[in-house]
Amino acid sequence: MLKKFLRVSVAAALLVSVSPINVFATERASNDFEAYRADAINQELLQQGYFGQNSARSSLSSTIDKVTNQHIEQLQNAEIVIMNFDELGTLASAESSESGEVTNRFVKETRENDSDTQELELEKGIGTLTSKSSFGETSLATNSNASIQSILGDTSPAPAGSDTGAFHRLVTPASTSALNYTGGVADDVTLPGFNFANTNGESAYMYTGIDQDGVGIAEVGFGTYNGSGGQGWFPLFHARATHVVTQQPGTVANDAEYYFDYTKNYGSGNKTITGYKVYYKTGDQYLTITYQLGYNTIYIVRFNGYDSNNKAVKRVTAIAMPKGTAGKFKNGFTSYANWGNYRFLKQNGSDFVYPGVVSGLVENTWSHGGVIDYIKNVISTTDRDEQYKIY
Repeated sequence: MLKKFLRVSVAAALLVSVSPINVFATERASNDFEAYRADAINQELLQQGYFGQNSARSSLSSTIDKVTNQHIEQLQNAEIVIMNFDELGTLASAESSESGEVTNRFVKETRENDSDTQELELEKGIGTLTSKSSFGETSLATNSNASIQSILGDTSPAPAGSDTGAFHRLVTPASTSALNYTGGVADDVTLPGFNFANTNGESAYMYTGIDQDGVGIAEVGFGTYNGSGGQGWFPLFHARATHVVTQQPGTVANDAEYYFDYTKNYGSGNKTITGYKVYYKTGDQYLTITYQLGYNTIYIVRFNGYDSNNKAVKRVTAIAMPKGTAGKFKNGFTSYANWGNYRFLKQNGSDFVYPGVVSGLVENTWSHGGVIDYIKNVISTTDRDEQYKIY
């Protein structure tokens, strides 16, 4: 695993405030990209326990360790892709700091949402979600420092999303003016082996999402795809339409759209990506997520129609199945998925905490007839692995 963190005060950190001027602008001045770059660099410095700086290209202090210095240098040359989702959950535009307009770089997969009303009702609380679920010794919420290996039991009653596959999900409380959870960060993420080339509509996922009033509205991370854009694991992007899908205006289809960056194909899995970060800022006019993939790509994902207030953050590891499919999934993980030292970001990225010490954390598991094998290895007070094998 990566180095131990040097923790110092960050109270006086200088953060760059970034607010979109026009979410549908097709031409961006270079300073727009650079403002997001500066913010990503400041977040990296804060994560490692250093002060931020007010310019992405300011000289770094000689006290900054070699590894962090290297990461900053990579971020200074990273590609930035600004993506804009409209109120229907459709990718309206994408522009790269290196290649200009790149909307066609993102391949779309459409899925039916026949039971969307039921899912929304469950997520809003008609189906009870329990905080610190009764998994006994296997609970992530109650055993934040224990190194454990066990089979995760299903949450009772069946959690929201149980009709769509097998998963483990952690959700923070919604943000308030006093305490906000605004993202997640991992030293590394390992994608599990998965038979993506199947014909039964199943997919694997590892992602960080943003919820509003108990409903998932934005997801970024990794997912498997088998279609015109290729086959394998790819960076994943999804936005829920701002209207209730089954009560859509006009002739809008009863579908959900998932997008994959087909230029980054991680194949059938067993790949480790170093440097994973997802965050937003509560002061943004529109919900704007920064998704840092490694240290060479920064996606700025804007969700028109949603503000940045009262949001919760979730982490999901899953195998998705077509809605209403009975019985066990057909394609399990052939190796372990790993969240390497995953922490939730809070207070607009100025601090982070491990899932097990988040008060009010909601934890849900659904095996859908299979098995979810979970391993948590606490390496040190500042380093741990969490592994999942769903089979």
